Amino acid sequence: MEVDRTFFGLFPHSEIEQANLSVDVHLEKLGNQLDCQVRLQGTIEVACDRCLGLFDLDIDFEDRVIAKLGEETDLDGDVWILGPEVHELDLSQPIFEFAHLALPTRRIHPDEADCDPDMLDRLEGPEDGNDDEEPTDPRWNALKDLK
Repeated sequence: MEVDRTFFGLFPHSEIEQANLSVDVHLEKLGNQLDCQVRLQGTIEVACDRCLGLFDLDIDFEDRVIAKLGEETDLDGDVWILGPEVHELDLSQPIFEFAHLALPTRRIHPDEADCDPDMLDRLEGPEDGNDDEEPTDPRWNALKDLK
């Protein structure tokens, strides 16, 4: 299935606004256990930590959801327990979480040349270093001599 802006719009506090992800789910039933292998591939639009410019970050993430058949439904733990009344498996929350887990902590353009040159110049500061500094009050010079 395809996951995009519409999917992430359903979650009010999503860090991801724009994405183009393909989600492959492989479901394997082993006795009373369901093993769902979920793989996310595609791109997520993120802001560069260096220049704040937006770019598409390639994502390839795989994780699994384990569900067991039981007496009562409990979807809070690491292993979901599905009661007899459950007839379909909603994987929207795990897909949402996996997409956020796939994001690296440091997000920068793969090539520094793609960064905004104006922003990089601002990060380096003024060329001579004294443009923004105010002249020091001469009364403070006496305190400097105390060192």
